[in-house]
Amino acid sequence: MTYQVIKVSKDCNLISQVLTTSIGTTYIIDGLNDNNAQSQTNIGDFIFLVLGGDHAKGCINRLNYNNGLKALAEVITAPTPTKPYEIEIKITYVFNNTVTKKDFYEYKDLIDVRSIGGSTKGEKTQAVSLITQTNYENIIKALIDLGQFTNPNSQVLTQYSISNNDLEKYTVNTIQV
Repeated sequence: MTYQVIKVSKDCNLISQVLTTSIGTTYIIDGLNDNNAQSQTNIGDFIFLVLGGDHAKGCINRLNYNNGLKALAEVITAPTPTKPYEIEIKITYVFNNTVTKKDFYEYKDLIDVRSIGGSTKGEKTQAVSLITQTNYENIIKALIDLGQFTNPNSQVLTQYSISNNDLEKYTVNTIQV
């Protein structure tokens, strides 16, 4: 399984749809520009869906949102030889509010996690980034610590094997999993 951050920043229609999305909604993500992501993406892989974009440009300036993490998703169609730059994802969890880099600021383990944490190195412009399992776990733990899972028994926690033992590394909150 791979863990990826996908940043949606140029497609106004997709950003608008993600802002009003619900669990179970599917989207085609086109433009996988990272060769590693293309070759390593499989059905069932975990996605952090991040909204981005320059609010001063084009139709994006008419949308009312904050840049940051908005939803969790899983890959339901992987790249194929005929469509190597495209995947289909299904939304598995939607945050009530976008979780911004500023929200993650106090979590030192998230520094330099592309499109999620604060950056000390600058960010590449690639929309898709593979992240390590450790980064994935640290993001989930930070989200729980921030109170972002309004349903603590969320299927997403069990689906991706997040247990109370993992959580205790980062937070004193206990969640029934």
